Amino acid sequence: EQLNQVTSYIDASQVYGSTEEQARNLRAFSGGLLKTSVVNGKMFMPKDNSNQEKECVTPANKPEIKCFIAGDERSNEQLTLTMIHTMFVREHNRIATTLQRYNPHWDDERTYQETRRIVGAMLQHITYSMWLPMVLGHRGADCFEVGVGTSGYFKGYNENIDPSIRNAFAAAGFRFGHSLVMEHIARYGRGYTTLPSIPLKNAFFKPEELYNSEQGGMESIARGIFKDPMEQCDRHLTPAVTDHLFEDPHSRIALDSAALNIQRGRGHALPPYNDWRHWCGLPKARHFFTSKDGLVNMDDVTAKKISEIYNHPDDIDLFTGG
Repeated sequence: EQLNQVTSYIDASQVYGSTEEQARNLRAFSGGLLKTSVVNGKMFMPKDNSNQEKECVTPANKPEIKCFIAGDERSNEQLTLTMIHTMFVREHNRIATTLQRYNPHWDDERTYQETRRIVGAMLQHITYSMWLPMVLGHRGADCFEVGVGTSGYFKGYNENIDPSIRNAFAAAGFRFGHSLVMEHIARYGRGYTTLPSIPLKNAFFKPEELYNSEQGGMESIARGIFKDPMEQCDRHLTPAVTDHLFEDPHSRIALDSAALNIQRGRGHALPPYNDWRHWCGLPKARHFFTSKDGLVNMDDVTAKKISEIYNHPDDIDLFTGG
């Protein structure tokens, strides 16, 4: 098993970091607040003035434009991700300011820790009551008992349960989300007037549009993901992440997210798709047809495409089959 470098808890570590050192570097140590910077009069995460983010691409003629520092080094990976990180930092400081107003006797440490608990709980609530029912379906969420009650308090916490994330989920299963990614980042102005969208291939590690107040800055991107639906969860990935992922603007050399997912599974020595079917109590596929003893969970077109790549169902990678 490879070690995950971030915490396996849903604890908002992307805001606060997964180590004590990260947490200290992000704190203002005053009023329980997190460090911030100001962009066009609005609160953002602290700027990366020391250029820790080596992948960051900023215009040479605009030295004020920098990437940002967060609890997770991937926060600058693309604009919508940076926007969500920023929203949680703003929310932390909003809550901390409110707690200080009602509890002036609290010191910085208590205000910070209480606020951190609240923000972590908010993220858990979003995950369990909003996101998981959409992914699993309400029947699936009820079946696996991951829903959130409508009253009272949760009494089922068991400190003896191992909370670590299974390697297969982190390295392959959770990557299903890559099929949800849109080709363009939508933007809307006040009143949801349509603004020019941003091609996702031009938004990797490029924070410039967050500084672009003429096109609505971060708020226009927030309206975009609020208004426009995600892509369908299927076997298709947008060319932005298969042909242009982290594309170098000069050499035009890019990565392929699907290929990376497959190679990651192999690098992590994940058992293949058929082994996981067996582990889950399902029969192994013996042939590439979608009939009995075959790829019964796939449509005919998908099964045919897979048969053109793999010699036997036992060879199918977990990401590909899952």
